[in-house]
Amino acid sequence: VVYGVRALGLPDSGAGIGLLFSAAALGSLGSSVLLPPLNRCFATGSITLAGLTAAVVAVAALALVTEFVPALVFFFCWGAAQTLVIINAISLRQQVAPEHLQSRVNVTARMIAWGGMPFGAAAGGALAQVTSIETTYLVMALGVAISAAIGWFSPLRSARAEPWPASGDPSATGRGQASDPHPPARGATPLG
Repeated sequence: VVYGVRALGLPDSGAGIGLLFSAAALGSLGSSVLLPPLNRCFATGSITLAGLTAAVVAVAALALVTEFVPALVFFFCWGAAQTLVIINAISLRQQVAPEHLQSRVNVTARMIAWGGMPFGAAAGGALAQVTSIETTYLVMALGVAISAAIGWFSPLRSARAEPWPASGDPSATGRGQASDPHPPARGATPLG
């Protein structure tokens, strides 16, 4: 809402704000449809890094555009990028966490991710108050760019999920496959 009113000059009660939210939601829907075929073709880590990189471009572009239609396009891209990263991470956690730890792993990840949001929102609001919405979006893009750059130069870019054996799998023994002479070390994850 603040972006639409301050950066684009939209009325705070008009349809334009709703269209911005709708564009982001359509982007989210699109990425949720595209993720399964992307996972069949690309490494899990590279999908996440591509999504982060796309988010940097979309957010930086939003900081620079002043027209409504380009803002709709970049809100669509931003929604698609952030949802791609989020659902890819959730899918990855569900694939690599042992079945009996699924709820603990997912709750912990959610608490870490969502628990920081109020602090980020407060920091962004404070920054927007003393600078501008455009500056705040550029700082946000810089933060995501740093995360993406670290990821591109790490093993994450080629990481693939290797699911844990199902608890009903007769070949499963503990944490590794019965046929695996080198099961994962205690506390190790099968990602990599």
